[in-house]
Amino acid sequence: MKPAEIKRIGLFGGTFDPIHLGHLIVAEALREKCSLDIIFFIPTGHHALKDTRHITPPAHRLRMLELAVEDNPHFVVNDLEINRNGVSFTIDTIKVLNKKYPPAQYQLCFLVGSDIVNEFHRWKNPDALLKLCKFIAFGREGAEIDPKAKYASSFRFISVPGIEISASDIRRRVFAGKSIRYLVPPSVRNYIKQHALYQNHL
Repeated sequence: MKPAEIKRIGLFGGTFDPIHLGHLIVAEALREKCSLDIIFFIPTGHHALKDTRHITPPAHRLRMLELAVEDNPHFVVNDLEINRNGVSFTIDTIKVLNKKYPPAQYQLCFLVGSDIVNEFHRWKNPDALLKLCKFIAFGREGAEIDPKAKYASSFRFISVPGIEISASDIRRRVFAGKSIRYLVPPSVRNYIKQHALYQNHL
């Protein structure tokens, strides 16, 4: 297969608790700027570096993602990490995807916020990760990156629109009985209301 025919797959991981318009706007911007054929949204099961005690159950996060991306043919939800037992390590995810989407036909591009660059050394097997797929760091123009960060030169940096929406703020707003209209897709807002999510914890 000629290089021009290789399909580029973006891998967008995260807790997505909940998915919001900021995630979708950034993903679409990256799809266009990086010439990605498709983007897999990969919700985390058990995060290796975060406290997961109060994360919404996987089934709810997965369904909200499905509702959020259903009208975009370039966005696909991948439940690989949610269905995996134990902690979700990116290296394990990439190895599985590399078998399903071999390098001769596909190029995997992992999408991360630019804040991740400074702590990438804490990830499991970072050197092996960089050999298995490309890493694209997104953020607003002028985002601060530690010049001493060990792996900074291994990332491609892409500027995306600065969208001041956060999942934690959405959870706080729901908990306080405030509106989240225009922060999440209408289908997600209805799902949160229907299942009374974020009522008992932040």
